[in-house]
Amino acid sequence: MKKKKWLYYVFGLFILVLAVIYIISRIIHGNVESRLNRGIANLDFDWKVPTLPNSYQWEERKPSEEEMNIFSIVYDDRYLNVDNPTINNIQSDGKVYIAEIGKSVFQSDETGWELFDANFKKQLEDNNWLIGRKYDSYYISGVKGYSQDNDLTSSYQGYVKTNGYFVRTFIYYFEKGQESTTLKVFISDNVDLRNHLTDIK
Repeated sequence: MKKKKWLYYVFGLFILVLAVIYIISRIIHGNVESRLNRGIANLDFDWKVPTLPNSYQWEERKPSEEEMNIFSIVYDDRYLNVDNPTINNIQSDGKVYIAEIGKSVFQSDETGWELFDANFKKQLEDNNWLIGRKYDSYYISGVKGYSQDNDLTSSYQGYVKTNGYFVRTFIYYFEKGQESTTLKVFISDNVDLRNHLTDIK
């Protein structure tokens, strides 16, 4: 009888070990599969980048060093360090589109920015571009700013979109001076978040 109980005990322990091994293997497999899916997610993905208003003549070029400092992606670790999150910027290659227009086109700075903002906001939000979003233990967002220096005022707003391990940003910039207004749009290349964020799954 004791021998039979011992056999039941061994058999039960064996089943338990198999169950633990199975659960661990499923977790590992799930993580690996998730990483593989994120890794290949960028292939043939349609980012649905907004189209530029054809009412302006756009010039395409690479961003300057000064523009690179502004046109970036912002992230922080607020979900890891709730009390004291660290904020960082990711600079990316990409293209800048510029249009110079006369000062009489817009009645005021506010009118010009509102029209420019409205043109892109709907396109971006309809295609899942976001001002900011949670990504694993991080929060990723586009840049936003406003400045006024003597007779020059500028405003800009950035959006981000992720696909697997990759992120892109779309930033539109409005600058009004005494003689003319400058419109800029920055569209980044793909950025691999594994090069910037630690411990992402």
